[in-house]
Amino acid sequence: MKIWKKLKFPAQEFNLENTLVNGQCFNWRKIGDHHYEGVFSKYYVQVKRDNDAYVQYSTIPPNENPEKEQLFEDQFKSYLNYDANIPELYEHWAQKDKRFSQIAEPIHGVRCLRQDPWECTVSFICSQCNNIKRITQLLETLRKTVSQIVALNQQSQFGSEICEIDQDDGTRRKIYQFPTVEQLQTATEKQLRELMFGYRAKYLVAISKQIVDKGGQNWLESLRGQPNEKIREELTSLPGIGSKVADCIALFSLDCANSIPVDTHVFQIALKLGYVKGLKKDSSLNNKLYLQIVQAFRDKFGDKAGWAHQIMFAGDLKSFQEKISNSNSANTSAQNSKKRKIDEIKDQEEEKEEEEIKVQDVDTKRETRSKRRKLN
Repeated sequence: MKIWKKLKFPAQEFNLENTLVNGQCFNWRKIGDHHYEGVFSKYYVQVKRDNDAYVQYSTIPPNENPEKEQLFEDQFKSYLNYDANIPELYEHWAQKDKRFSQIAEPIHGVRCLRQDPWECTVSFICSQCNNIKRITQLLETLRKTVSQIVALNQQSQFGSEICEIDQDDGTRRKIYQFPTVEQLQTATEKQLRELMFGYRAKYLVAISKQIVDKGGQNWLESLRGQPNEKIREELTSLPGIGSKVADCIALFSLDCANSIPVDTHVFQIALKLGYVKGLKKDSSLNNKLYLQIVQAFRDKFGDKAGWAHQIMFAGDLKSFQEKISNSNSANTSAQNSKKRKIDEIKDQEEEKEEEEIKVQDVDTKRETRSKRRKLN
C-alpha cells in the first residue's frame, strides 16, 4: 500500500510535465495524466498532481520513521528548488523581454532542478549528439547493467536484493539505482560499447576514474558555490566535457543559476530574438560567439538567466511547440472573437442611432406640417 505525502505546490509554480521531461533530466517517466515515476536518491518515487494547490509523492521503500521522512522531504524539496517563486520570476523575465511571455505562458510552471552532480555529469556526456528519448534509454541501460538494484524491502540494505514493482499488464519490473562513480569505474570501454554507448564509452570510463582520484562524489559536490568560471575550468579539464556540457552540469546540479548552455536550440533563439548584434544564420558557433550568447542572456535576464534560458529552450523543443502553437491560436481566436463582438456592438449602436435619426426626421416633418396648418 502506497503512502502519499503532500507538498504545497500551486500548478503555476510546478508543472510536472513541463519540468520533468524538458531536457534537463532523464530519470522520469510518465505513467498517467499528471503522474510520473522515477528514481531519486535511493528511492523509487511516484509524483502526481493532486489539485491546483498540491502535488503528492510516494516512495518505495516508504519512510515510516519521521526523521527519515523529513530528511527525504528536505532533499526532495532541494531537488525541486522548492523555495523559488516561479510566477514572480516569470513576471520579472517578461518585463525584460515581452516576447518571453509568448513562450513561457503556454508552458507554465517550469522549474530548474537541483540534481545529483554525478548523475547529471553522466547524463550530459550521454546527451552529446543525442535526443531526449535516446539519452533516457542509454541511462536506463546503465542503471540495469552497472548499478545496484534499489531494495524495496525495508528490512534489506540498499543494493543487497533484487526488487520489483507490479505493472498494469500483470508483469513485474525491476527498479535500479543510478550507479555510483565508484561502480562505473569498474566497467570497461568494451562493455559500454556493447551497450551502444559508442564513442561516449571511453569518456565514461576515463571520467569516472579521474573523479574517483579527485575525491569522488564529494569532489563534485565541493564545486557548488564556486564561481562559474572556476567550475567550468574544473569540469572541462575532464575527458569528454566541453563548454556546453560543463554549463549544463553547472546549471542543473551545481547551483549556477546564470550558466547558459549554448547548443543549436539556444543559438536559434538568440538569432530569432536578436540578442547578439551581427549574429547570422550561418555564423560559426566558436568559443568567442558562445561566450557572446552567454553574456547576452545574462545581460537580458539577470542573476537567474540560466533558468529563463531553460524555459525558452523547452519552448523550442518539438514536443512543446504544439502547446505554444495551440495557445497562440487560442489567443488569436479569442482576440478575433472579442473584435467581432466589439464590431457587433458598434453595428447595433449605429443602427440605433440611424433609427433615432429617422424618428427625429419624422417628428420634425410632423411639426413642420402642424405649423403650416396653423398659419393657413
